[in-house]
Amino acid sequence: MISVAVLIVSGLVNAWILVGSFRALLVTDYGRLLLLKIAAFAIMVAFAAVNRLWLTPRLALVAKEVAHPSALSTLRRNTLIEIALGLAIFVMVGVLGTLHPAIHLAQ
Repeated sequence: MISVAVLIVSGLVNAWILVGSFRALLVTDYGRLLLLKIAAFAIMVAFAAVNRLWLTPRLALVAKEVAHPSALSTLRRNTLIEIALGLAIFVMVGVLGTLHPAIHLAQ
């Protein structure tokens, strides 16, 4: 959880340096893609929180030999969604690296 908090803080600082204003976030391709990346990251963190704080304890409560089938299948599905979102975020970061930062475009 600490590493996620550090990622969020460093991302906010980096975004402010590269975007510069809320207007640039909305009117540039860089800003809109950054918003999409932030949304994907927030959804990924939400899935991770459900997995960690709700599903994992449900699995720990049942006997170790017999895992709760619905919790296990939900955990498996959520993990695959997290992986897909993580890969999508990597692609977005790659594209963001090729675009001009929004601070230079929205004057």
